[in-house]
Amino acid sequence: MKKSTVFIDSNSIGNFHEVFNAAFFKILEARFEKIIYLSSESSYENLKKILVSNNISYNSGKVEFKKIKVLEGKKSHHIFLRKIYASFLLFFLLLKYRNQDIVLANLNEFGTLYFNLLSNLFKINLTIVAHGELEYLIQNVPKNKPIFVYKKLLQRFFNSKISDNIKIIALGKSIREKLIELYPKNSATFVSMEHPYFFKDVAVEKQSSLPVKMGIVGAVGENKGMLKFIKLSESLKDLIMEKKLELFVIGRHGYHTEDFPLINFIAKADTIIPTNEYNEAIKGLNAILFFYDQNQYQLTASGAIFDAINHEKPVIAIKNNYFNHICSYGEIGYLCEDTDEMESIIRKVVKHEISLETIKDFKELKSIFNWKNINYPI
Repeated sequence: MKKSTVFIDSNSIGNFHEVFNAAFFKILEARFEKIIYLSSESSYENLKKILVSNNISYNSGKVEFKKIKVLEGKKSHHIFLRKIYASFLLFFLLLKYRNQDIVLANLNEFGTLYFNLLSNLFKINLTIVAHGELEYLIQNVPKNKPIFVYKKLLQRFFNSKISDNIKIIALGKSIREKLIELYPKNSATFVSMEHPYFFKDVAVEKQSSLPVKMGIVGAVGENKGMLKFIKLSESLKDLIMEKKLELFVIGRHGYHTEDFPLINFIAKADTIIPTNEYNEAIKGLNAILFFYDQNQYQLTASGAIFDAINHEKPVIAIKNNYFNHICSYGEIGYLCEDTDEMESIIRKVVKHEISLETIKDFKELKSIFNWKNINYPI
């Protein structure tokens, strides 16, 4: 067990990344004798609530929570300003805690301008947990958007030789392998651990009668394939009108629900669903649908897939790199080439030509991705 670490989350507000943050905190607690945890007050207080809701305690004698300023706001310009402000804050925090092991909760794009310099100059042992920001490296992004700036900063960082004192945690072996493929000269920088999650024992309800209920879960938008879902609902209109199939959106969204009569929305636009209602809605599904493009989730993990595993709900999805990785541990459902194949699978399920009840690897998957079975990789 190492003596101490300083964990800095200069990005999270409220329930952002709440499950991962709480699970990763427990992994750090198991590895270090002392933790200084710096984040917004709303983030670390929410972390404590997540632990309580999962009946998990922590050793308050070895953890010191400290409040730092994190700029709020959800629009792109708010996020841009938050990242810039955080980069200045991180600069001084890295200097302040330079004699201790430091772990950053995310890869700040503007911080990449000085991470190598400070790490080499002051011999700072710096570990960075990489999330969705890695996707910018391979995405086609508009030049008039802030994410274009993020992409260029990240490409500059990864194309240079990263300091030997810096380690980047990829949340999955497949993501680490992709990073090594893209940036082989920095292969020693990349380490991996599986995305930790809090799983619960759930009562799985068998729902063999019609209508079959399927839906998408989590934050919903065009980047999560909402337009494909809408198109699929139109292709399946005959089953919906015959009351053999019901489609749902379970999660936060920004759509006028009355414009999509073939889809049932659990919440109104821009409304946060309480956790208990969210879980109850998922419990009523026969299967969960995912419409991510095949080029998505090559460099980031999907949190929503763990909601499916937690509730032991089979998945019908367009295959991607990360889902293929999950399936290497056990069957989660049907991974398809496109929405046409998804439609075919759904029709066969409705007609009872195939059964979702044959998918039974959820217990094994829960064990693999349970935070208790995941070790800090450094």
